[in-house]
Amino acid sequence: MSDEHGHAHHDDAGVNPAAMRGLVYLLAFIAFVGLVCVGPIMLFTSLGIAPAVPVITVFGEPLNKGTFLGDIPNTIWALLLVDVVIILIGYSLRNLQEIPSGFQNGFELVFEFLYNQTKQVVGAADAKKVFPVVSTLFLVVLVANWMKIIPGYESVGVLHCAAADELVTMAGYPIHGVPTIFEEGGQEAHEVPFVTFLKVDSTFNAGTRATELGYEACEYKYLGYEKYAHEFEEVNAELQHEAELVGEENVENVIDNLVVAPFLRGASTDLNFTFAMSLFAMFFVQYFGIQKLGLSYFTKFINLPALGNGKVMDFVVGLLEIISELSKVLSFSFRLFGVMFAGGILLIVVLFLAGSVIPVAVLALELFVGVIQAYVLFILPLSLIKIAMTAHH
Repeated sequence: MSDEHGHAHHDDAGVNPAAMRGLVYLLAFIAFVGLVCVGPIMLFTSLGIAPAVPVITVFGEPLNKGTFLGDIPNTIWALLLVDVVIILIGYSLRNLQEIPSGFQNGFELVFEFLYNQTKQVVGAADAKKVFPVVSTLFLVVLVANWMKIIPGYESVGVLHCAAADELVTMAGYPIHGVPTIFEEGGQEAHEVPFVTFLKVDSTFNAGTRATELGYEACEYKYLGYEKYAHEFEEVNAELQHEAELVGEENVENVIDNLVVAPFLRGASTDLNFTFAMSLFAMFFVQYFGIQKLGLSYFTKFINLPALGNGKVMDFVVGLLEIISELSKVLSFSFRLFGVMFAGGILLIVVLFLAGSVIPVAVLALELFVGVIQAYVLFILPLSLIKIAMTAHH
């Protein structure tokens, strides 16, 4: 309709179509968030396996203390698996085709790019010597970074009692069902079923604080260690006494503190691995420097000619170069470790808060960061090798 001046106007009783579409989009978005975030959490909570805060430790975790194989940290097992994958890659490329296709085509594309980079930095003459070293760093770090993103890689493992110490406080949870009890050597022992789950009764349950006494009682209850039987009785007595004072529902059962030590944990999230990679890189930096310049390479650090000519400051700068070389080992180590360790924690936090779909974006970010960190461990040693092979004056 229009007024007498010809201006159009909307009927006040009508509905704005754009507003209706906006409302529908908003409701659809809320439903989507509820479906992918709240839905799975509520479902798993009803089953007693809701998301739980995992144990986050800087060091690798042994799978079964007291046995030779069990004392080896899960990061070492992961590194051995990385080695197997690299061997399989080499085996798959044993018969190279003149016209590459498929995996060979992609592999050659990546490493041709890296080789061209090596030639640009150190020159064609030295590239053939340097490239095997820096490309090995790239390949090992890339495979280690990408393998940790495989589902179940850092979440499926061995149940053990949560230990309390001065470095880390582990949150733990009871398990589903009752442990199997069997007779062995005339003594009762307990066996945790091979396939079982931590029991989480409420959404976002952070577990209970582990104590040394609770750890020993847990070792007796679930693993049958008779030497901890007295602790089990002591903890039970304390809990019963506390229940009489504050009420049964307010007592946290510190005995049921179990956590999962994953079978495999990303090797690049272990500082030992990144430190070893740094030592490897810096060893070859010094090696190629000595090979290129001979004994004169050491004048970069202990500049006796400068001291003989009265240039004390140049001599002091050489001593500072020693500190600089040592600091590079630490910087390499913490750069890779910090990024990959933080990425794992970020993935845990997002998965914990946002359900099962939104963390896919974080996984994609981890893939990208894994490549970048592998390239960093390629280009930085390459640049340092170039500097080492250049006469310091």
